[in-house]
Amino acid sequence: MISFSKVLIKKEFHELFFSVKGLFYFLVVSVILSLFSALLVTNTELSLLDNAQALYMISGIILALMMLISSVYGSDAIAGERERRTLETLLITPIGASEIALSKLAFSSLLYFLLFLIGLPYFIAIGSSGQNVAVGLVYLFFIGWMLSIIYTSIAIYISQNVNSLKNSMMITLAIVLISATPLIISPAMRKAGLGKVMDYLNPFGDAVNTLDSVIIDSEPF
Repeated sequence: MISFSKVLIKKEFHELFFSVKGLFYFLVVSVILSLFSALLVTNTELSLLDNAQALYMISGIILALMMLISSVYGSDAIAGERERRTLETLLITPIGASEIALSKLAFSSLLYFLLFLIGLPYFIAIGSSGQNVAVGLVYLFFIGWMLSIIYTSIAIYISQNVNSLKNSMMITLAIVLISATPLIISPAMRKAGLGKVMDYLNPFGDAVNTLDSVIIDSEPF
């Protein structure tokens, strides 16, 4: 039976709002989205983008940030607790190892919702006068949520099976960097050879392609 620890989720909630780590997550998202929004206004080339393209770009950045933060949170979930010597405290309570992992995964969804709310005003401001804003927002929310679950799960699994937080973080960040390649390589490269294979196997690549179809091409899912 799947179960969650209310005590652990409460602990995570407290750490999110009353620790430097939690506030850092919110600050990173706000600063990066603010910088990109400023670039859209001040940069000559970016300011010439049509509304749909700008909306697609901010959507990709929001997804990348969610993927990054979910992965960082997940990589700290077990390895971090172990290094801070708080994992032993959790294990001697009536909480099983699987319950700890599931509780961490459940809390990552709450973290995602809060971070999505931070990104919401930027998405609406950039897309306010364009097409497919409402449908794009719906797709962004659910696709981002699925990505959050996927990458947090991967990171928690890695965190359980490595001997240090540093190693957990390095492996997880390497996966994030590889996953984020659709943001930095051209569509032509993604449609041929190795790029096509990587795009097919990459959940983030699928997410970006879906948003491209919905926001720019106005196609159904």
